[in-house]
Amino acid sequence: MKQYLGLRGRKLEFAIIYGVVMPGFLLFGYNNSIAGGLVELESWVDTFPIINGERGGNAATLQGLAISLYVLGLAISCLMCIYIGPRIGRIRTILLGTGTFFIGAVIQSASYSFGQLIVGRLVAGLCLGMATCTYAVYQQETSTGAAYKRGSLAAIEGVFNTAGLALANWVSLGFSFTKGSISWRFPLALPIVLALYICLFCLFLRESPKWLMYKGREPEARRVMSALTDASPTAPEVEKALSDIQASLDKTKGTHFKDLLQRDGNRLLHRTMIAAAVMFFQQWTGINAVASYNAALFAQIGLDPLLARILAGAAFTWFTITSVTPYFLVERVGRRKLLLASSIGMSVCMAVLAGVISVPDNRSALIVGALFLFLFLTFMGVGFYGIPFFYAAEIAPHAYRSQITAIAYNFLWTYAFVMAEITPIALTNISYRYFIVFAACNAAIAIAVYLFFPETMSLSLEQIDQIFVETTGYFDCVKVAERIRKRAVQAGRDGHVNNALEAVEADEVDAEEWKKE
Repeated sequence: MKQYLGLRGRKLEFAIIYGVVMPGFLLFGYNNSIAGGLVELESWVDTFPIINGERGGNAATLQGLAISLYVLGLAISCLMCIYIGPRIGRIRTILLGTGTFFIGAVIQSASYSFGQLIVGRLVAGLCLGMATCTYAVYQQETSTGAAYKRGSLAAIEGVFNTAGLALANWVSLGFSFTKGSISWRFPLALPIVLALYICLFCLFLRESPKWLMYKGREPEARRVMSALTDASPTAPEVEKALSDIQASLDKTKGTHFKDLLQRDGNRLLHRTMIAAAVMFFQQWTGINAVASYNAALFAQIGLDPLLARILAGAAFTWFTITSVTPYFLVERVGRRKLLLASSIGMSVCMAVLAGVISVPDNRSALIVGALFLFLFLTFMGVGFYGIPFFYAAEIAPHAYRSQITAIAYNFLWTYAFVMAEITPIALTNISYRYFIVFAACNAAIAIAVYLFFPETMSLSLEQIDQIFVETTGYFDCVKVAERIRKRAVQAGRDGHVNNALEAVEADEVDAEEWKKE
């Protein structure tokens, strides 16, 4: 079997993105949204009458349970990565999670009872969660980039995720015109194709050099780094990369899970809190409520069911387009500014949505509501959808990256479970007031980002470690990060000046030798 499919350097880096990260987050986004688009299908209601909303009673609660158990499975399984990830490695964790996802997908797509459906949803979440919280870690640890492009490449994760949401909406719309149970069985079974693709591609890949160094397998790490940098195993860039990794590991030797609660020189508790907070905040923007029940939200605005489904698909296609924005801006504008713009914009959108939904008889207001739902997704795509996934990973030191990322994803999915569970109940009982809650949450999120989230733009993972070495309190982290970033920029300029001087001196030597000849 040809190692890395014969690819090296930049080609290998992009192969990892399009062979593992892209289908992985596409799979994740698709599964996040697909069930919410099926709950109103006639065949679905006939097969699972207990969650028919028209029956009243506890149907809305059970409907939320059917959607949210998948997310609960994600929340549970990502905690397993705290122990599994560091022991078996990134590739095998992805293979284990994605490979066993088949079981859950088959159970739910073959369901004939509500009990069978919720078991399938839970199993699918349990399996996929392990893989999903490893995709970002694997990409971070195989990215040779330089710090200036690490964020841009990682921002693609959000694009793939939103593409999965859009795909789920169009698939559910297309199959809503079919008769019988294929209208929901095929959409639930379709992710098996993506899972198979990921598993096959992973067979050609190797572990990340950072994990190999963590395990003391330096010769293997050297070969992998050589392939990633497209340089010889003894090249200076390979030596420096491995040296930086080892230095980072030396700072965090003898790691234990309980260390994450310590306030030592590495500020692990502080870093864990930031990683968990950015994921927690993503859910309290209201995006999961919009993603899981988008067609229902358009119906809430007052549109007929078919038009609501079409607009839901169009909205998430637009969401995919806007989520490309961080790819171009995250290493130019920075993480903080994009997150701030995103949260402030979403706060305004949610406030407007609350206002227009409160007057359902005003058609002009309903049109404005549809427009602001699109605008909400625009602001979400600009910042808070893609950035949290890699920000949580890069804020963590290498030796604890699996553990901290797993905790962050647990926060994400625990509150995604809460959102999926309460959204149908909230839409039924408090209607437009539900959006007021999210308007207030987004305003609070903007304040928290401004005060506590350090800027990591243009910094290497090792320089990010240095932020927390120099930080003495929760409120000075942002200032310390800015100071280190300025030092890094100045060092880069000095390096360019030194290189230029060396080039001039070399030219002068050549000129003198030419004159002698």
